[in-house]
Amino acid sequence: MLATYSDLQTSISAWLKRSDLDAYIPDFISLCEAKFNRELRISAMEQRVTATLDEEYEDLPTDYAEMRSLQITGPYGRPLQFMPPEDLRRRFPEGCVGTPVNYTIIGDSLQFGPPPSGSYPLEMVYYTKFEALSDSAPTNWMLTNAPDVYLFGSLLEASPYIKNDARIPVWEAKYGQALNSVRNEDVRKRHSGSPLAMRPGVSS
Repeated sequence: MLATYSDLQTSISAWLKRSDLDAYIPDFISLCEAKFNRELRISAMEQRVTATLDEEYEDLPTDYAEMRSLQITGPYGRPLQFMPPEDLRRRFPEGCVGTPVNYTIIGDSLQFGPPPSGSYPLEMVYYTKFEALSDSAPTNWMLTNAPDVYLFGSLLEASPYIKNDARIPVWEAKYGQALNSVRNEDVRKRHSGSPLAMRPGVSS
């Protein structure tokens, strides 16, 4: 059973049939985590935060990976539209203030245009990365719900290191299937309960 970080390491060693890789298996797991955190965007990775927007620049959350939605709420409610930095500077020159309608990302900060003329309630929904496994964090959502992603992804990362190139396509296929299964399950979760849409002229 793959319930913890320790279980995963033991299983990887058993699947590789190697007892001399204990020092390297955490690296294989970390590489696997880096890969699926880049490739996957599902509801389990979504975070919602609220804040007061009263500055031209606001820091992004430290666990930010990708934006899903950003909007001003309340009586001035409106979604904010992304704009490349150079376009934002041209559209909102220095000295221009008002209710923000656009935003861009500069490094680890959000920049708003026009800069706010007051205080506005802000809501952001964004994708975060799954917490990395460690001895002090022995499990996370991915290991609990999709341990095959961790197992096959880690075996895929291990194969080049142990020069077992013949297994790379096998683990790559297994990892891809596991990741697609997570995506498909998330789609079903998001759309469960949606009413059936009938197309005009189509009868049952």
